Amino acid sequence: MCYTVYVLESYVTHHLYFGQTNNFERRYKQHVENRVTSTKNRGPWFVLKTIQFATRSQAMQLEIKLKRMRNPARVRAFLSKHY
Repeated sequence: MCYTVYVLESYVTHHLYFGQTNNFERRYKQHVENRVTSTKNRGPWFVLKTIQFATRSQAMQLEIKLKRMRNPARVRAFLSKHY
């Protein structure tokens, strides 16, 4: 099974949201339809980046690393350099 780490950006506030899932299409649809509490009424959202991993453990490690960066400019620089 393939796992996806994804980064969403709000069109309005330009805030970033990080997540990981084994079904990206389903999860993104939930974000767009305001069915995810942490992104509800904060969109609309667009996909900034998706990264595939073979294991959930690898996906979770990157998700945590991105969340700890906090600074959106730093996150963008990291993603462009490594992915």
